[in-house]
Amino acid sequence: MSLNPLYITAPSLQSYFVDKDTGEPLAQGKIFFYRDTNRTQPKPVYTLQNNAGNYTYVPLSNPLILSSVGTPVDASGQDIIIYYYPWDAEGNLDLYYIVVQNSLGVPQFIRQAWPNPNASEINSETGVVNFIPNGQLLVHTDLKDGELVGGVNTIAQGGFEIVLDVGATSVNTLKFIEEPYTNNPQQSPRYVANWACTSANPLETLKNFRIFFYDVNKFSAPPQDYTFAFWSKGQNATPFQIQVHKFFGTGGSSPVTFTVDAGTIQTGGTFQNFVINFESNAGYNIGPGNDDYVAIDIVIPTDITFNVELTDFVLQIGSSTLIGFPIQTNADMIARSVFGWADLPNPDGSDLGLYPYLTRQGMSWGSDEIGDVFMSLGPIPSPNSIDAISNKMPLDGASYINSDNSYYGIPFARLGAYMLASSPVPNIPLAGTGSNYATGYIFTGSDSTLRLTVNSAGTPSIAAADGNTGWSIGPIVTYGSSTIGSASLNYFASNTVANTILAIGNFATPNSPAGAGTSSFTVTTLNTGTGYLAQQNLYSFTVLATSAAALANPSAAGKYFIFSNATTDFYMWFQITNETDPVVGSRTGIKISLNAAFTAQDVANLVREAISALQISTITVSSIPTAGQYWTFSANPTSPINYYVWYKVAGSGTDPSLPGKTGIKVELTNSETNATVVSKTQLAINSYQYAVPNFQGMFPRGYDPTGIWDKDNIYRLSNVTGLSGNNFGTFEYQQFLSHVHGIIVPTYFGAAGGNVGGQAPVTFGGNYSFNSQNTGGTETRPVNFTVNFYTRY
Repeated sequence: MSLNPLYITAPSLQSYFVDKDTGEPLAQGKIFFYRDTNRTQPKPVYTLQNNAGNYTYVPLSNPLILSSVGTPVDASGQDIIIYYYPWDAEGNLDLYYIVVQNSLGVPQFIRQAWPNPNASEINSETGVVNFIPNGQLLVHTDLKDGELVGGVNTIAQGGFEIVLDVGATSVNTLKFIEEPYTNNPQQSPRYVANWACTSANPLETLKNFRIFFYDVNKFSAPPQDYTFAFWSKGQNATPFQIQVHKFFGTGGSSPVTFTVDAGTIQTGGTFQNFVINFESNAGYNIGPGNDDYVAIDIVIPTDITFNVELTDFVLQIGSSTLIGFPIQTNADMIARSVFGWADLPNPDGSDLGLYPYLTRQGMSWGSDEIGDVFMSLGPIPSPNSIDAISNKMPLDGASYINSDNSYYGIPFARLGAYMLASSPVPNIPLAGTGSNYATGYIFTGSDSTLRLTVNSAGTPSIAAADGNTGWSIGPIVTYGSSTIGSASLNYFASNTVANTILAIGNFATPNSPAGAGTSSFTVTTLNTGTGYLAQQNLYSFTVLATSAAALANPSAAGKYFIFSNATTDFYMWFQITNETDPVVGSRTGIKISLNAAFTAQDVANLVREAISALQISTITVSSIPTAGQYWTFSANPTSPINYYVWYKVAGSGTDPSLPGKTGIKVELTNSETNATVVSKTQLAINSYQYAVPNFQGMFPRGYDPTGIWDKDNIYRLSNVTGLSGNNFGTFEYQQFLSHVHGIIVPTYFGAAGGNVGGQAPVTFGGNYSFNSQNTGGTETRPVNFTVNFYTRY
């Protein structure tokens, strides 16, 4: 008879037993074998006898008496391998309970539930462990027209691929054929893979049917034999090789491929067996990206055409001859190939809360919802709350530190990376860096200068200061005589079209109107009842700025423009070199220090921030920092200084760990220019924290790049300096379409109360016109209901 796969051999070639007390060989020791479910009922074990093709399994004595050197032997003293049969007469799992004693009956150890196979991986009828989860191709995704393209083609879940040369010109197809039951090969596979090459190219080098397994070490430690088998049939006899391909991962050792056997696909369906030793990986390095794998390739020559069918793939431990595919339920194959072939979740938690979706390889984790906007009829708890719901984050303008995790364990950096990548302004998150923090900006006209602006208006804060870099660091705006920030000017300013800011006062009537003064600006007071801003009863004006060069007035009074709030008059003046304070009447001066290279947009950004009463600092990089150098800054409303930026250069440098302050590390390679030091510093500062948009009380509006419906799209606003116009993350104030309600009333002349003397009233020519009284409520709105907006983080 052939080998019977129902019998399982002990894994080692020779067993050796020692005395638990002396460590000496367990000479003439005794091994008792019982049923695990009835530990007084003996259960036989076996040894193999006779020759190939005529094997028999002969029961051993129970107890089995060991040799004088503590090894298992049969009745004639021959060294043997013990074969277990962990099944009952009906094929159900029936494990062993084993008791080992020395020659005097002193207990040594016991083994229960032995050999303890994994029931989810072993078929209950055959006992064969099949490491190929989708061996009958039950789960697959049909290719369009069955066409195979150059490179790697994923053909079925569970590690199935066909690998061709990149840019292959040969014509190859792969189709899955559903087999009628009466024509099925043994063990009833539902599908066979029909692989065909109708036009060959002998110059190509790859024509591989591949089954791969993540983890290149999976079958290589320790090296041992495995049996690989599959069913095949061809229209013609087709030669092939069995190869092992090892990829050690990105950044690891170079791939290794070696041939282990060869065979021929016959015209009659055959089930073929091959012994594979995956060999040791000692001396190879595995990359850090968890993308290493080992593969079995069925390699067909590239210089022939062929048409073959393949199915019933098996890989089991040990060297044996399989007679057919082990019986597996559909549920087992689906679970192991679809869900069992899921992405390895990242231990950093970045996959937590993501939904699973089916790919050609198996399940993957869907990150495409990160940053999407959804609605809920109920409250959305904060991600930091014990009531956090999966990966839902309310769009309420809150701020999150990238290095922190939510209560759910999800790193906030997952959404933080999306907010950076989605922003039209490089290195600045889409909705800014959040309140009570600061944002770094790079001047268009001076890329070696960083502008640092706090995000909360009206609370005094200390300007940035140098620690030990030797750079030029200090305030860029002075409110009156103060360099530590200002009380609120009672204005909110936003970016609008290029070089322009919109300032909205929290009052209806200013002390005096805004004007251009001696500057080259264009300053326009808006009618809040018409135009794109319908912010009724709030004073507003726009400033179209010019470049710093246009504001220069060396050795003379600085140029300025004027504006007021409800109680105080201001003038904002500019110093480029040695301009002096122009002292405009009794107004309060606000000084802005400029670099002559600053563009009109740079100037507009500074004016916006100063009107909003934000502290602004400038950091001019004049030298590449050395390891461990740092500088400090504060962010409203905390005071004194509460952050420091420090530099690690080429892997060197230690955190200065300033007491009571938060460190922000900047990694440098020591090959940067001053401009790239500024860029990397900006990114580090702006990556510390991010904000989510605040959708509270707002309606969402679809992006309209051509302005077909959003007529004012070029005037859209943002709280983030540099972000405005027709971009994601911008907003508009409410308004209604400009129109007039005209009322025409005919005028009559006659006696009051009716006819006079029997005469009708006399009508004179002309009409009297006037407008209706004010009507309506506090806003223009469609019918609506309240929801909470949230995003996935």
